[in-house]
Amino acid sequence: MCGARSMESVNRPARLSWRTIGLQAAGLYAASRALYLVVGLGVSVFMHGIKSPGGILRFHQPWHVMLFNLIYTSDSAFYHSIAMLGYRHVHFNTSQQYNWAFFPLYPYLTRWTRDMVHLRVVDAGVLWSQIGMLAFLVVLGRFTDRKLGPQAAFLAMLVAAFSPLTPYFVAYRAGALFLGLSMAFFYVLEDSQWIWAVVLGALAALTRPVGILLAVPYLVAVMIKIRSWPLRIGYGLAGAGIGLGSATVGWIDWRLTQNPLAFLAIQKAWNRHAAFPFHSTWHWLFHPALTSQGGWALPPLAMGFSALAIAAGYYLWNDHPDWWPSAAYVLITVLLANASNSFEGIPRFIAELPPMYVAAASWLKPSPRRQWLALVIIGGFFAAYAALWALGVHAVQN
Repeated sequence: MCGARSMESVNRPARLSWRTIGLQAAGLYAASRALYLVVGLGVSVFMHGIKSPGGILRFHQPWHVMLFNLIYTSDSAFYHSIAMLGYRHVHFNTSQQYNWAFFPLYPYLTRWTRDMVHLRVVDAGVLWSQIGMLAFLVVLGRFTDRKLGPQAAFLAMLVAAFSPLTPYFVAYRAGALFLGLSMAFFYVLEDSQWIWAVVLGALAALTRPVGILLAVPYLVAVMIKIRSWPLRIGYGLAGAGIGLGSATVGWIDWRLTQNPLAFLAIQKAWNRHAAFPFHSTWHWLFHPALTSQGGWALPPLAMGFSALAIAAGYYLWNDHPDWWPSAAYVLITVLLANASNSFEGIPRFIAELPPMYVAAASWLKPSPRRQWLALVIIGGFFAAYAALWALGVHAVQN
């Protein structure tokens, strides 16, 4: 029965054309980015503006300098260093925050783009971030349309386009490219295109360390959709290709530092250590604070995103067997993201999960009241996050 429902989902024709979905995605993308620029540059004027004798607030810095401050923050410097100089070649140590923690596809893609079309590396990176995000919205819309229909497709794209973490996806960072690749992975996985799923999963795993976790939904899908054990074993072993990212970075680290796990061990330079799941949450309950890690983490935001992810994972798992690969991916990611002594990075790990947006659309679709309430909440968080980002608050930029 589960197999029949799964095949029905795969073979169901799309209700919207690629062109229609592309136009909707482009419109939502343009509206969200325009709003972000209004908020970000508006805050920047109040930060860096100067009052004229008549009391009018004017730009003190050129607008492009303020724009640069919005797109080049925190980890951007590490991606830039890889693009310009490569990984640091020095014997492994944790006395400094070396760039070994960052994976190569995004920075080298920006470097190759610079060489081919003569853009500056940062400009090339921001361009790829926009391409990755727009591609993500289009494929998300198509995927959701096939699963839930056109209304849910629009809702999924709307929630994703106005995600509170939009500044992170606009910036010179790898998150948007990773979102695009991982969404494409889920799209081909739905059609049982196993080899393409491995290829896209491997590319995602070359973009972000958490990309290796795409092996989990891949293996769950193999178990659900393939009935013959020899085929299950064969395709299951093929899923090891998703580990290409970690293997490649391990080889690079071994050549440069003599430590193949330098990309993991260097986390100690950020005072991050592995711990039992939700260790940081348990510790926070007894020592509550608005920020942690020297102001680089926002515990309430991290815990809120984790709670949303757990709820979404349960909802996907409980809703239909077709959702199990997505549910497994969400739950394993939120579990490992919280298996640390730090809250750093947790919101963006969860915002990078494509199934979160599909789950949101599925839950919102039956109720217009839910939709309006969700839009108000998301809009408020979008504006607040963008403002804090423009103010340079490290806890939201990390």
